[in-house]
Amino acid sequence: MRTSILLPSLLATFASAVCPGANFAVGNVQTTGDTSTWNVYDSQCNVVESLVTKENPCTSGMFGCVGGTFRQYTNSASKLIYDCRKVYDGQACGANTIDVCCRNDGKKFTTIVDFKRAEATPVA
Repeated sequence: MRTSILLPSLLATFASAVCPGANFAVGNVQTTGDTSTWNVYDSQCNVVESLVTKENPCTSGMFGCVGGTFRQYTNSASKLIYDCRKVYDGQACGANTIDVCCRNDGKKFTTIVDFKRAEATPVA
């Protein structure tokens, strides 16, 4: 009986994990009326931060974009900048499909040049 209770719990934990090797995942836009929301998740699909805006998310200070795609995420608490990569494999947190996975190697990027140098390192 004990095994049958633990196994589903364990499988549920693994099933909700996203972006292995990354620190955060950013979900696709969720639109309600004229307001757009982007959720930032940890690897277990817990929302750690959200951007709710009627404006361009690329000019919000939370996300840095290249060609309309999120390439950076700045954590509002730590101010660390995370390098983001597009996800194409259908990962999701609930009904929110993950758009990008973001990680930081411990460096605080201070310029776009630093970011572009780090861009050469693939997300593991």
